[in-house]
Amino acid sequence: SPLVMLATAPPQHPAPGEAISFQPPLQLFEGCLVDTPRFGELRLRKDHVLAVDATGLIAAILAPGEEAPPDIREAVSKARAEGRLQKLEAGQWLLPGFVDCHIHAPQYSYTGTGLDLPLMGPDGWLERYTFPAERRLGQDLPEAQARYRAVVSQTLRRGTTTALYFATLHLEPSKALASAAEELGQRALVGKVSMDRNSPEDYRHAAETNIADTEALVDFLEANCSSKRVSAVVTPRFVPTCSPELLRGLAGLAERRRLLVQTHCAESLDEVAFCRALHPEQPRDALLLDEAGLLSGPRGAILAHGVHLSDDELDLLAKRKGAVAHCPLSNAYFADGVFRVREALRRGVKVGLGTDVAGGYDPGMLSAIRAAMMSSRMLQSGVACYDFGEERKADDPAAAGRLQGAALSHAEALWLATMGGAEALGLEQQIGTFGAGKSFDALLVDVRSPDSAVDVFPEDSLGDLLQKFLHIGDDRNLIQVFVQGRQVGRLPSKAPGRRDLVQASGE
Repeated sequence: SPLVMLATAPPQHPAPGEAISFQPPLQLFEGCLVDTPRFGELRLRKDHVLAVDATGLIAAILAPGEEAPPDIREAVSKARAEGRLQKLEAGQWLLPGFVDCHIHAPQYSYTGTGLDLPLMGPDGWLERYTFPAERRLGQDLPEAQARYRAVVSQTLRRGTTTALYFATLHLEPSKALASAAEELGQRALVGKVSMDRNSPEDYRHAAETNIADTEALVDFLEANCSSKRVSAVVTPRFVPTCSPELLRGLAGLAERRRLLVQTHCAESLDEVAFCRALHPEQPRDALLLDEAGLLSGPRGAILAHGVHLSDDELDLLAKRKGAVAHCPLSNAYFADGVFRVREALRRGVKVGLGTDVAGGYDPGMLSAIRAAMMSSRMLQSGVACYDFGEERKADDPAAAGRLQGAALSHAEALWLATMGGAEALGLEQQIGTFGAGKSFDALLVDVRSPDSAVDVFPEDSLGDLLQKFLHIGDDRNLIQVFVQGRQVGRLPSKAPGRRDLVQASGE
């Protein structure tokens, strides 16, 4: 089916240092802005006015009492006079949209099942669930269209404004996924999966077919995606299912068409062992990817999981300006380890968060944020510190499986889900924080929304409410979702009004 063509032209993001221009009329929001411009830095801007122009770009952010340039001042005054001001209430704030750096759209239908299986092997996750589900969508385009609309709709409901998708081996269903994202308003990077070995005979293609179909997807999106929000990425599934010939051919395509590369790497112990058996001469999949040229393309590469990357491989990835999509929820089931987020960032590797549906059982990024914090604390405290209640090796952190300083704060995990993800995808000039010239990809959070799971007390500060939202909030607290200034999601409410503060009776 053809892509839905949006009426508005794609916005022109200014280069760093370039003067900001805007297209009237403006839509105004007045209230609190929350974002994380740097890893570990939480920025709370209260009573600010954020102005969005007609192309969906942020035209200005004004602090209380700040004098705006004349053109902005005039446009803001006109917007106020014409009722284009949305004033946020207590318990509401704007948050940058979540960036999911790794999600398998065709696996959405069996999310939450099969998590008791290993990843690899004849009775593993891939053979019993993944390959059959993906192959089925390749044979039934209407079913693929329906399921892809479901996953895009669901992730938007949960606040994912940008997603890096794995599709399937087949071209037409991959186009359908891109079409769903374009029509429903999500910012998306879509990869047609490439495989030519170690998968079912009827679910693999020759190397040249994989390469040609990937380029056909690139051509299709460049010709039909008027908003320029949806683009194609080169997507070898991982080394076990891709021959060296295919890897080199895809690297050439990424170089020629200036494309981002996504794949899985150092994901689990059984995947690492499979790579070693396939390539005893070079058993490390990160090095095989680099030898093929996939890590050194013009847009770089984002590697899903990366749990078992060595220090040297992290350094190599940093040298190649690459990224890791940290998928803490699925890693708990399949990875046999915890990714070292802080160490990767310290070495210069870009890191974002991924849900890894359906290896991760929740398509919402709030679960990824929570899993990132929990797994980092387990990495720091260790899982081998006690033996039947008796402390052992307390003076040897390495022997106890502890990595000191690994724990992530809520501000750091939020950065991974927003600005960290934007940097990992090379979109940091467009999304991830609130700033003039960036796209207005945003969530209007309301901890007092009807049916909210969050109780609010009089003593709660904004910082307290943010922590409550990140730890116990859910999509009921996301009352509006915006991508490039366009409202793409608002949850229906069965309950009237907003929740009151919890107070003692008679107060």
